[in-house]
Amino acid sequence: MMDNYVGFEKANIAPVPLDYKQLLLFTTCSEEKDEIGRMSSVTFEREVEYNNVQEADGLYLFQVFLFEASYSFIRAAEPYDTMFKKMAYVFDELMLWADGHGTLTTIHNLPFVQYRWENIREQLMLDFEGEFFEWHVAFMDDMMTDHDKVLRYLSTPSMYGLYFNGCWGNHKSGESSSCNVPYGHELQNITVSEKIELEPSKSNRLVQLGVSANGKPDVIYGYKGSYTYLDGILDHANKEISLNPNKTIKYSAQWVGLKSIIP
Repeated sequence: MMDNYVGFEKANIAPVPLDYKQLLLFTTCSEEKDEIGRMSSVTFEREVEYNNVQEADGLYLFQVFLFEASYSFIRAAEPYDTMFKKMAYVFDELMLWADGHGTLTTIHNLPFVQYRWENIREQLMLDFEGEFFEWHVAFMDDMMTDHDKVLRYLSTPSMYGLYFNGCWGNHKSGESSSCNVPYGHELQNITVSEKIELEPSKSNRLVQLGVSANGKPDVIYGYKGSYTYLDGILDHANKEISLNPNKTIKYSAQWVGLKSIIP
């Protein structure tokens, strides 16, 4: 019943305070049904810590640490899961600037990230071979030479785009805003214009933003999502994108561990 909901006229989403550390569990799950309706899936999870360490000229500098990455499978096999897991640790320590809307603007420590790739690349070359592997190495080699390509990659929902989502700021009931969201190979590197709307909440401590697509590209069959903030801090984010009636990609970020409340 709507009586259980709090009607917000206006809400503001802002960065967490300086030196506030938050642990999030990121999940990307690709699900697919075969011709008889059996479901298979590949799930990639990462535990990531965020820390807002500096504010300057309307920008915010975040430390981002990857603690752990893992894969799991249901009726699916991924022979390169070890390769993908090792590649994830290229980005295990980031210094990222974001603007007041929560959009990434600059990779502060790109030389370190490039150094990490060179070291992990050497390890991978000892363990893998073949056309599929060589394609991914060539992709990483090309991307690492271009700051903007790396920034776009980090801004995708399969990386850190659920946190740096471009929708910080003021939101008013009955009005909508929009932002552009890049995707990676799983969605053919398209950019989707998202519609963001403030939604009713069951608690005055919660702010929820509904997400939909402003006109779906041909590659997308269905598109929906939400961001929920607890006391101004991202509590969970979810996106579900259908590529056809039988294949869906689900992205999520969940605040885990101690939930300290900001005064």
